[in-house]
Amino acid sequence: MDTSKPPARLTAGQYYKLVREGVPTLAQRPRADLDAIGRAVCRYFSDGGTWVGAIKVVTDVGVTGREAGALIPYAMGRFCVDQLDKLPS
Repeated sequence: MDTSKPPARLTAGQYYKLVREGVPTLAQRPRADLDAIGRAVCRYFSDGGTWVGAIKVVTDVGVTGREAGALIPYAMGRFCVDQLDKLPS
């Protein structure tokens, strides 16, 4: 029997703090924009997207590849913890 618990979802405050500190390019963006980006990341993975493809999607909003690598797990931790298994190990 699997007794493991799913990972806890990030609160909105945790998500905004992580993004503002870990993704400097987005530090001044409104919360609504950060939410929209996070939801888009989750939609991409729900539609069968790959990690490499997600990096491309996120860099299209103007962040660097390194920032995208930080942003994607933050977004998934906030909006789609059920998709976290799609992150590279």
